[in-house]
Amino acid sequence: GDATKSKSFLERALVLEETHYGKDHVEIASTLVNLGNTYGALGDVFNDYDILPRTCEAVLRGVCAGKLRFR
Repeated sequence: GDATKSKSFLERALVLEETHYGKDHVEIASTLVNLGNTYGALGDVFNDYDILPRTCEAVLRGVCAGKLRFR
């Protein structure tokens, strides 16, 4: 896919999810993971490293709450 379009879409989705759920809610974990992967694909290491701690925290909250599972 087009990583630049994905980045734009995911950044907008994150804003909407944060508005709806809050910045620390487990529901934004998958968007953070996808956005980090997209930043990485674009070579945007500064944004990638910027959201990494939030992504890890959201995923950990999801696993601990039983809402996220690894396959």
